[in-house]
This record gives sequence, structure tokens and C-alpha cells, in this order.
Amino acid sequence: MFVGMQWVKLAVYFYNDEKIKLIRNNKLIGKSKGDSIALIFIMMLALAGDQNREGYLPFSSYELSILF
Repeated sequence: MFVGMQWVKLAVYFYNDEKIKLIRNNKLIGKSKGDSIALIFIMMLALAGDQNREGYLPFSSYELSILF
């Protein structure tokens, strides 16, 4: 069994990163969906830390949809 990490470190300028800005403000998907995608990204970081498998998430997209 893998022992999970206690924390995941994010840079304080995370939301000012241009990739996150593009996701959050994408006119094709809408602001609310962009915010949801950014939140899912953070949730996946936390899950990767919990699994502690060097960033690898051993889940299918279906399993991730159930978890989130």
C-alpha cells in the first residue's frame, strides 16, 4: 500500500499562470466550466499526492469521473 503525502504545494501565482487563465476564461466552454476544470486539476493534484506514485494516476477516465 502506498502512503499518501500530507500536502501538495502550489505556487502563489497559480491563478495568474497563462495556462490556467486560458482554461478559466475560455469563451468556448464558458467561465463556470473553466473554473470547474481548474478545480478538477487541483483535485487531481491532491489525488496524485494521496496515491504517492510519482504523479501517476492509475485510474481510467471513467473511474476519475466517479471519484470527482
